[in-house]
Amino acid sequence: MQDFSARYPALKLSSLPNFGNQAIPDMHIEFGFTGQPALVEIAIAEWAKALRGLGYEVRTGDPE
Repeated sequence: MQDFSARYPALKLSSLPNFGNQAIPDMHIEFGFTGQPALVEIAIAEWAKALRGLGYEVRTGDPE
């Protein structure tokens, strides 16, 4: 997270633990970026790629 905060200082990165819901019943963490939409789109794509590279499952889209 610190790496992305340093790489994208104009964006705000947030994380929220979730203990499960209808869409994703297992415990998970919801991450988000706020800021300039074009930059957010780039950061999300890089974030997802980095997490997948570490072996994590990544789901993108609007939360339920």
